[in-house]
Amino acid sequence: MKRKNLALALTTLLCTSSVFADPVAPPKPATVNGGTIKFVGSLVNAACALEQPAGGQVVDLQQFRVAELKKSVGAATHAQDFDIKLTDCSVETYKKASVNFSGVSVPGENTILALDNDRGTSAASGVGIRILSNGEAVPVDGSGASEATNLTPGNTKMRFQAQYVSTSTDVKPGAANASAEFSITYS
Repeated sequence: MKRKNLALALTTLLCTSSVFADPVAPPKPATVNGGTIKFVGSLVNAACALEQPAGGQVVDLQQFRVAELKKSVGAATHAQDFDIKLTDCSVETYKKASVNFSGVSVPGENTILALDNDRGTSAASGVGIRILSNGEAVPVDGSGASEATNLTPGNTKMRFQAQYVSTSTDVKPGAANASAEFSITYS
């Protein structure tokens, strides 16, 4: 019986000794330099807000026969209308707006956008895209702006046209896409 009590006492002592032991100290916090986050933007005193469709604006130039553009360098297709829409315009500060297009132009032709080469061998060649404002070609390389449009209180549509234009008599069929960024200057 003494052995049984002794065993029980030892077991109890062993089990309860960990309860009274010093707790393990948690590790000290460690701080590691994570880098820099740069926040950018600007506040502008613009006369209007820009109505921009989700995903950006797309102008469908339709399909045209290569034969229409092979006639001569500078041959052009029918122009497709498109608008840049300004909303919530105030004419208190500025009265006019012009657009500056900035894209990759055909070498030596600052009014003709070069086609994107994102389609590899299926891309068209020998053509580019011209943007017109009131029938006049607009620079597409950022070197100049469109003719200024008078702003109206509320909403203003800035009307443009786009067309394919041949840059060679050796026109090849394929995807004929191009893109340009644009900015609006208020005056």
